Amino acid sequence: MPYYSRATAKLLPGRNSIAGACYFLTWCTRNRVRILSEPAVSSTASDAIARLDQTHDGVVLAATIMPDHIHVLLTLGGRLTISQVVAKTKATVSRAHPSVHWQLNFFEHRLRNGASTEDFAFYIFMNPYVAKLCDVDVIWPGWVPSSRVCWSFEEKLRNGRFPQMEWLAQAKRFAETLPAGAD
Repeated sequence: MPYYSRATAKLLPGRNSIAGACYFLTWCTRNRVRILSEPAVSSTASDAIARLDQTHDGVVLAATIMPDHIHVLLTLGGRLTISQVVAKTKATVSRAHPSVHWQLNFFEHRLRNGASTEDFAFYIFMNPYVAKLCDVDVIWPGWVPSSRVCWSFEEKLRNGRFPQMEWLAQAKRFAETLPAGAD
């Protein structure tokens, strides 16, 4: 099987890590192998992401673990670079689950002033529903909510748990505005 990496290598020389900046991140399994939805792997990934808050490497604003990739919205702490944060999380999962292999690179987008973190958090939350991995009447087990932020869309969940049906179209429209490689 051929080995693929993210098409972000050209971004590496220009990648800046700014403490306190907000980043939308995506990293994928090698060859997009769908292993992250295995309950033990997903649990390890969720714990590794949550630990970023505890170690002050960043403030996790939202994350979701998809079968073959992870999305994270994070405010970077002052201790590690964005590359180190991603590498640390990948390594934690791979050490616990040696069958998990990652693409070399990752996608990062630093949100500029005026960008809506709410829109990115909403996109991350809705990602498995838009991808039709589950119905809107099911709670996606890979959602990693923020321990520090309650998003306005979370207050509007049906029965306090489920997305609104019309949110699918809204999330699809937002996805079309994202840079290439964000998926």
